[in-house]
Amino acid sequence: MSEPVFKLQLVYPDGTALTFEAGTRFERDLVESIKTAIMERGVGFWRTEAHVEKDVVEGIRAAILDLKRETLR
Repeated sequence: MSEPVFKLQLVYPDGTALTFEAGTRFERDLVESIKTAIMERGVGFWRTEAHVEKDVVEGIRAAILDLKRETLR
């Protein structure tokens, strides 16, 4: 099997690194879980730009931390 052209890497503040091939089902699932985590925070019509930015950051952080917990099991 050939080496993938692109790899993605998430590095957590504690130095734990997760490396995976770009364009795989894993990446698509990660993006979907990030989107879900953001939408669960109630991003909506009456939210300010600052509120939406905070929701996006928190949603991404939550999805990536969930991924870390699943990966380390």
